[in-house]
Amino acid sequence: MKTMIQLYVGEHHADWDRYVEEFCFTMNTAVHVGTKYTPAFLNFGRELRAPGDACGEEEGDPRQEDGGTSRAAQLRRLQVLKRAQKLVLDNLNEAYNNTRRYYNLMRRPLELRTGQLVYKRDYHLSSGVNQFAAKLAPKFSGPYEVEKMLSASVVLLKGAAGKRLTVHVKDIKILPPLPESRSPSGSTSRSPGRTPGSAEKFEE
Repeated sequence: MKTMIQLYVGEHHADWDRYVEEFCFTMNTAVHVGTKYTPAFLNFGRELRAPGDACGEEEGDPRQEDGGTSRAAQLRRLQVLKRAQKLVLDNLNEAYNNTRRYYNLMRRPLELRTGQLVYKRDYHLSSGVNQFAAKLAPKFSGPYEVEKMLSASVVLLKGAAGKRLTVHVKDIKILPPLPESRSPSGSTSRSPGRTPGSAEKFEE
């Protein structure tokens, strides 16, 4: 709707609602990519006619009988809607599976182990009152400790004071390995570990 208004409003923004009815008609008569049907058909059992179209020209149109208000016409329309409902569910499942397949092609499997330290992506909202800009805020916080993998895509994290968070793996960033430091005797040791859930922040 917003895109259509932008295309027609031009420089006269005060007339933004001039073609709202036409835009609504367009959206209600457009075939949905997932359902393969128009919203109008799924709601009324028939397609809407554009202004100027002759009424009742289609063969078998229930509106030819008593304006579509007879009992028989209503029953036929309900039967059509029931058949369409099953087709819509099949079409939505197919669209879901196609979307999931393409999404999973771009997703890299993330293997986490219990006790591993990770960073968590934070989502901020800008606030003019508090003089806070989301774009300038750190994108990740942590580190947090992996407590349990709830599923292949959801992980339970434990932070400071035992606070637990459920996070999707897409918002997880694995903590880089700690640098090794050499002692005067020549042996190597790792730098002190970070505390889970500390206030450390960093940019991606």
